Amino acid sequence: MHRCRFQFADHACWQREQLESGHLNREIVYWRRQLDGIGPLHLPVDRPRPPLQSFRGATERFEIGPRLTAALRRLSEAEGVTLFMTLLAAFQVLLHRYSGLDDIAVATPVAGRTRSETEGLIGCVLNVLVMRGDLSGGPTFADYLRRTRECCLDAYAHQSVPFEKVVEALDPVRDLSRQPLAQVMFVLQNAPLPRCGWR
Repeated sequence: MHRCRFQFADHACWQREQLESGHLNREIVYWRRQLDGIGPLHLPVDRPRPPLQSFRGATERFEIGPRLTAALRRLSEAEGVTLFMTLLAAFQVLLHRYSGLDDIAVATPVAGRTRSETEGLIGCVLNVLVMRGDLSGGPTFADYLRRTRECCLDAYAHQSVPFEKVVEALDPVRDLSRQPLAQVMFVLQNAPLPRCGWR
């Protein structure tokens, strides 16, 4: 059985060294520029927002059938984007429709395994990136897909800064009723789900 010589503690030390050495300053500058002036996402709701988040919620399950999935994959390939980018763009367009805002910020998790040593590492090294969508000017969906692709690639190139350090660097006005920087998260789980009875 292969044992990974790079342990979780090594990853934590490496990340701390990156922060203390100032090596990530360039990436922090990117996030300051990218997320400067970001506002909260106001969606129509059926009751007043509580002054303090409760984190209570519900789940609404639905399936995208094989025909639509195949069409989405074809569209993604034709436009030179990933399926994730296509779905993120569609989700941001939906949020734009509901909120009336052109500036749509959506958080998304990334694996956080940017070094080859972390590939076999046991433990959670996830990070959260904020994808800021610009729907100003009434772009076509194809145009917006290109904007989304550029946003995603730039974010991936600057993903080493932990989300909490991005929040610290931007120092947004805090509101206990909502999360800072992005109030909506988008996750694409593209691994096969196990067959079980809880669906």
